[in-house]
Amino acid sequence: MARNIEFIKDINDRKDLWKVAVKVKDKWSCIKDGKEFYEMVVVDSKGDDIFVVIPNDLKLKFEKEIPIIVNNTYCMQNFQVSKNDNQFKASHHPFKLRFNGGTKVSDVNVHKIADPVTKFKPFTEIINGDFREDYLY
Repeated sequence: MARNIEFIKDINDRKDLWKVAVKVKDKWSCIKDGKEFYEMVVVDSKGDDIFVVIPNDLKLKFEKEIPIIVNNTYCMQNFQVSKNDNQFKASHHPFKLRFNGGTKVSDVNVHKIADPVTKFKPFTEIINGDFREDYLY
């Protein structure tokens, strides 16, 4: 029996068997301790986003077999869910996703997900100090 597609707002760390349809909002490469890996932000059809890490040992798989490209849509399932405890957060979601050996990515560009809307922080709020210091605006 196939699992139903769930929404990003429902993701929590009580399970790792999630299935979400997402559009890649942004993707970048990072280097830590001499190892390159990918980080990205994905968004679902309701406009909610979440931060995702593709570790170094899976980087080649998601470059060659199933390339993950910005603005494409995918079905992603079976990943590790953990607290979004990064010093600077690319998403307001309290959790982040980390790909593992069981992560599956499929259904390239078959989902109807609108382009994510950029949410600008008004300058008056920044001047007044009304912002989270740990969030990347």
